[in-house]
Amino acid sequence: MKKAILILLAITAFLYFLPLVLKPVILSVTKKQLGRVFKDSSVSIKDCRLSPVSLAIYGIGIERKPFYKFSIEEIRFSYRFSTLSKGRITRVALKGIKADINTPDKKAAEFTRLLDLDTAHPAPFTVVCADILRADIKARTRDLSLDCGVSLGIDLSNNTVYYLALRAASLDAGGAHFENISLGSALRVKAGSFYAGRLKFDKVQLEDIEGRIVLGSKGLALYPLCARLFGGKVCGSLALMLDKEGQYALDLSASGIGLGALVDDLKLAEKMRMTGKLEGTVSVKGAGLKLALINGDLSVAQPGGTLAITDEGLLKNLAAQTQQSLDMLVESFKDYQYDTGIVKLDLNGGDLILDAALNGKDGKRNLNITLHKFDLKDYLPE
Repeated sequence: MKKAILILLAITAFLYFLPLVLKPVILSVTKKQLGRVFKDSSVSIKDCRLSPVSLAIYGIGIERKPFYKFSIEEIRFSYRFSTLSKGRITRVALKGIKADINTPDKKAAEFTRLLDLDTAHPAPFTVVCADILRADIKARTRDLSLDCGVSLGIDLSNNTVYYLALRAASLDAGGAHFENISLGSALRVKAGSFYAGRLKFDKVQLEDIEGRIVLGSKGLALYPLCARLFGGKVCGSLALMLDKEGQYALDLSASGIGLGALVDDLKLAEKMRMTGKLEGTVSVKGAGLKLALINGDLSVAQPGGTLAITDEGLLKNLAAQTQQSLDMLVESFKDYQYDTGIVKLDLNGGDLILDAALNGKDGKRNLNITLHKFDLKDYLPE
């Protein structure tokens, strides 16, 4: 009995003093590893605590002026001995992150060049799940401006996002400017919510964008999704893959869309003037700025509108297509009033084609406009 008590006391003492002995080693190794990854940076760590089921590291600071500054309240590694012996860590949770990135002369994707990720040598442990709990991020790069708060959970074993919450006062990326964004969803929740006060791309401006968000294993879907556009309204759905390519599919139904604003957005104001409102459907598919499909089936809402073509080059092309005299087309499109109309949009071989068939008291008018090599990059700000 006495021997058993002595053994128990020895084990208890060992378990008590082991973390104290290992603490300076853990702090030293962690600081060294962070310094290796965040090269040329100052690294500081306040404390750590070791238990049989977890390792917590507190008060991490990483800074490399003037490029970035990170602070993390806590990183907690959770494990079981059965999986740790196989080189697996059950979960890593990062809490209280503040990140400030300032590389205005580099693209966001180039940020990793400031790090030493050593991809040639695999890490000694693999992480099953990672959680980011309350991260405040400010980033300013050549192609990204971001001020947001985010929480995120990822199953790294199958690259699945199982929860996501985001609030952003502003976001500029890929030529698009967002304001007042909030979203939240999880795999186990039927549907979350999404809202953005404004989205602006070139002259296109959507306002009061809102919908229900469904988070899937490889991406997310917004349905229904509604917004105000050109004095009218669009509703539909958006499917977005959370991968490197950023593939998406957008299907919308539109009503009350102002044709004058649409002509301005397509940078055709110097060629024509147009009034009236559109309704119908539009589908867009692509990956990032690369478009794969644009298909529009639209009609002019009552009571119609007016069309005036002022560009001589466009009138000459129409004359060649219709085999009509230029003088006749100039007169017929001077101030044409129409009652009904059908408008088709199509992306064919990289060219965006707009076909309009209008009908009014002065007869029918057909209009074909082709924007050759249509590229969203041409609409990005300099």
